[in-house]
Amino acid sequence: MHTSRLLKLLVAGMVLSAPAITYAADRFQGPFAGIYFGYVDGEDDGVEYGAVTGLPNGYAQQASPAGGALGAMGGYDWRFGSNFVLGVEADYEVRGAAEDDVTQTFNGSPTIFAVGTTLEDAGSIRVKLGYEFNGGKTLAYVTGGYAAAKIERYYVSNLRDSSWQDGWTAGLGVEHFISDKFSVKADVRYADYGTEVLYVPNWDTNEHQKYDETSVRFGMMYHF
Repeated sequence: MHTSRLLKLLVAGMVLSAPAITYAADRFQGPFAGIYFGYVDGEDDGVEYGAVTGLPNGYAQQASPAGGALGAMGGYDWRFGSNFVLGVEADYEVRGAAEDDVTQTFNGSPTIFAVGTTLEDAGSIRVKLGYEFNGGKTLAYVTGGYAAAKIERYYVSNLRDSSWQDGWTAGLGVEHFISDKFSVKADVRYADYGTEVLYVPNWDTNEHQKYDETSVRFGMMYHF
């Protein structure tokens, strides 16, 4: 996915197609809320450990769940200096990723054991630091902070677990005003949710699942 090219095209399209309008004096200042859609590309790497020995037993799995996302977000911007903006944002989304079913491996060779990963909900609370340009109508920014994702996993018929994983996220984006109160935005983010340890009683094993993802989001915001 050429996400950097998507961002460049989006900015160019917004700037060239923006109507001739009168903008508020302080655009990136104050509260805002909006909706967005996006695409999430995840990777869930699992290594199996013996519950008694605490050592890897040779079994492993790698799933790549991916799919769409739809969410809502809100936050607050503060202008400082001549062109800088500091903000805080929070978002929550539901995800439409289908379950990625894979075959567990043993020392690198496929087995008969089926496992899988599904992406469910996610959210984040982030800070944003941006630079305003294009006559104050466009903001380029970096963002980062706390993230959490709800992930469902299954291991044959022995266990199906749905739980939240905490982590962090960081990315960059652009936002552009298309009217006095409305802006459109796009961002690309990476998120790392660390490792979740799940006990499979029938196998008497611990599955260590490390999950991370890359995502792109497009949204429209209303500024109060």
